[in-house]
Amino acid sequence: MKGTVPEARASLNDAVRAIATARADPEFREFLLGLIKEYPGDYITMLRHTWHVGEEDIEGFAKAERLRGIHNTQ
Repeated sequence: MKGTVPEARASLNDAVRAIATARADPEFREFLLGLIKEYPGDYITMLRHTWHVGEEDIEGFAKAERLRGIHNTQ
């Protein structure tokens, strides 16, 4: 099976069943993790180096910068 990708698209139910099976079956888990590492591995690696910034983060940063400015002028 290595090197082949099935033509049919999996449903979300298929993905949930695969994860549930991987939790219970160590051999299936190793197979699934191997496929994930081989095919979308670059994408997963990229996600580890990505930060998601929200409105609350921006407000906190702005507040910290204002406070730093106040402390630097005293």
